[in-house]
Amino acid sequence: TSLTKCIRIICDLSVNLYLVLKGQIPQANLGNLKHSYFWCLTRESFAHGEDCIAGMVQDLTLDSDAWLTWSVDPDEPCKIDEFLVEIEPDLTRKISFHVSEMYTHLPYLDQCKRYRYMVTPVSGGVLGYQRLLTGYIPFPPDLDLTVNHFGAEKLDNGTVHLKWNFTSRIPGNCFGRLEHRLVMMDLQSGDVTDTYLRTVETNLDLLSPCVPYDLSIRAINSVDGVNVEGPSKSINLEMDPYPEDPPTLSSIVSTPTGINMVWTLESYLRNRCPVINFFVEGGRNFNITQPIRDHFGRAPVAVNLTQLQPDRMYYFRVSVENLGGVSPLVPIAAQTLELKPNSN
Repeated sequence: TSLTKCIRIICDLSVNLYLVLKGQIPQANLGNLKHSYFWCLTRESFAHGEDCIAGMVQDLTLDSDAWLTWSVDPDEPCKIDEFLVEIEPDLTRKISFHVSEMYTHLPYLDQCKRYRYMVTPVSGGVLGYQRLLTGYIPFPPDLDLTVNHFGAEKLDNGTVHLKWNFTSRIPGNCFGRLEHRLVMMDLQSGDVTDTYLRTVETNLDLLSPCVPYDLSIRAINSVDGVNVEGPSKSINLEMDPYPEDPPTLSSIVSTPTGINMVWTLESYLRNRCPVINFFVEGGRNFNITQPIRDHFGRAPVAVNLTQLQPDRMYYFRVSVENLGGVSPLVPIAAQTLELKPNSN
């Protein structure tokens, strides 16, 4: 009987409440039991001729066509006459109306703007328990996501600023609801990078000079858990040649008649403009141009200065040249060793 069912529910609720207080189960486990408990109270009150307080509606949902729908528990004991629908755009305003069906159409609300939707069943003029939904009306599945313009602007610091817009008018509230997929293909190496954005512009600062890239953008609209992708818009871009960073001295060893050095060049991944020459400028003492065969690994450059005078300080500058020009100069001071008797 329903009375037996209610007694069982009350017992289960009491046991679970004790376990929650002891920290043995999470509080979320009480949700269904609390709803069943209120159902019992309502049914017993109704059976004794008291006002019937209807339980909360179920499956409160807002779809992309601006339909707010819900359902009623099949075991609901109260006779529901109508539903009170309340909508709060913000804390200072509220829209209220009554409907007899388990749905209402809200085409006049702004898309992508967050609202609070509250539905309360009414039985015999008595308000039941309220169900709350906080959400926004998403884009419809057939929204035109065609990108109208996709442009790139090269900034002074080597950064590229990308910006795009759409053929159809998109409300300002909705830009943050769309996801934008930026695909960057390195046409030299074939590497592809995917980036997902929530804005209609972004900066790229990891593009290598002397490398052609294919960039494409498309918008993604998530409707009821399904991603709908718009058509892709592409542009080709190549960064202008740019000189290497100054080389870095890795090691230096002096002898009585020579100075042997190893220099590390800027990473190939950061600047793929082919390296051509390595320069050592020593004024009247020596001037060396050492050709370089560049490759992916970009090996360190070994420079050996020979036929120098023992126990003497030498001042010189080094730099590296690529297709973008010559790097900043690196000044170096190094002293040869004293020539000892009987040394070769």
